[in-house]
Amino acid sequence: PSLVAKIMQGTVGNTIFPNRRPVKTSHKIMGNFLSSLEGGEWKRVRAVVAGTFSTKNLKYHMPIMQKATKGTIAAIDKVAVSHLKMTSANMDGQDNTNCKSPFKQHAIPSIDLKELFGNYTMDVIASSAFATDVRHGFTENASQLFTFPFWRKFVDYTLPKWLLDNVLGFTVLPKAPMDFLENVARKAIHHRRETGERHDDFLQLLMDAEMGAEGEELKTDGGSEAAPVKQRRCRRVLSEDEILSQCVLFLSVGYETSSQLLMYCIYCLATHPECQQRVYTELLEAFDCFDDSSNDDHVSGGDVPGLSLYHDTLRDGLPYLTAVLDEALRLYNPVLRMERRAVSDFTIERKGQQPIQITTGMIVGIPVWGMHHSPELFPEPHQFNPERFLGKEKRKAILRSSTYLPFGQGPRNCVGERFAILETKLLLKEILLRFQFVPTVKTCSKVEFVTNGRPLLGPTGIMVGAVRREQAHAEA
Repeated sequence: PSLVAKIMQGTVGNTIFPNRRPVKTSHKIMGNFLSSLEGGEWKRVRAVVAGTFSTKNLKYHMPIMQKATKGTIAAIDKVAVSHLKMTSANMDGQDNTNCKSPFKQHAIPSIDLKELFGNYTMDVIASSAFATDVRHGFTENASQLFTFPFWRKFVDYTLPKWLLDNVLGFTVLPKAPMDFLENVARKAIHHRRETGERHDDFLQLLMDAEMGAEGEELKTDGGSEAAPVKQRRCRRVLSEDEILSQCVLFLSVGYETSSQLLMYCIYCLATHPECQQRVYTELLEAFDCFDDSSNDDHVSGGDVPGLSLYHDTLRDGLPYLTAVLDEALRLYNPVLRMERRAVSDFTIERKGQQPIQITTGMIVGIPVWGMHHSPELFPEPHQFNPERFLGKEKRKAILRSSTYLPFGQGPRNCVGERFAILETKLLLKEILLRFQFVPTVKTCSKVEFVTNGRPLLGPTGIMVGAVRREQAHAEA
């Protein structure tokens, strides 16, 4: 962990390992991804993007998130039952021969969490970054960014940039969906500029990003890692292509990771009912001051004091739910490893051991999955135990230890971390107060993962059942 901390943060992280693996393309969209940029260009764009996820701006994303929860609630309610005392027959029409489970299973209809939460996160990002809904081919094109075959990644890693970019015109992400998404966002930008129409969303915040007078710093709420940027004259911070690139990046990195976090949380809570009951009790107590009939008013954007209280309660008033999210991310983080690239030679001194020589251009890999499942760092690492993270000081110590890296660390950490946690907590609050989630005959005791070499680790599928909360609470 001490080596990880040295490489990812502090003076060494900022000066020796400031970049990730180089992107081998000059494509106008992928080449302008925040994750692709380096040096001054990266600092400039990072400062702007970090500002869109400031505490102030996050509050104005909440109406979009709240609207998207309605479809998820309706989808669950269609499948949910009113009580657990069902016939012993399998309501799904299949037996359980391929899935031995140590926990009690219920013969009620199953919900495919992958589809359920994928629809929610897609709806949020489509509305916030592309000013559109998920119709008209949006989902079909966007999904191609997450399902491309492993050979594309293999080619990108093994062939030189001059061949990939200049000769083959190759990009690791398929060009067709990037072009489609670019056109959707570009039309929205032009429409807003021509009509003066405005919205509280990610796209608008990027469009509004402007620099002040000569020498003035661009202030952000992104912490020390979002360094202020000085420019010599007043100009718009992001070009149109840069705006479009960040919208596509937002989708490519935010869709599957957030939907998976929701899946794993519900799976863990369904298979650990005592934890689910504790979350439910915490939610009841935290939101007791909110009138259920006016929840939409609190996140409508019109009631600013109510919006702030609602946001702050989600962020700071749910310590046990936060611990559940932390533990789910530790157990099932989709990013198996992270990388940093040296920009100059460097020697890592180690007490009592041989120094490690790092040469310019060397890629250093950080084994996130291995660290998260190390018994030396996390006793009984395969057990779901939110208590590891419960308590302000305990959680802070783990976050500072460089042993837990769900969103990375240092200047290249995930800029959208707070957005992802907020959209996750908001939906969990809405559905856990309405439904109790339980194992069904399709719920396996162990999550199985797709093994086709995809960029992110993902489950083959997770199924659970739902009971409407008024009955579930009475029978608990």
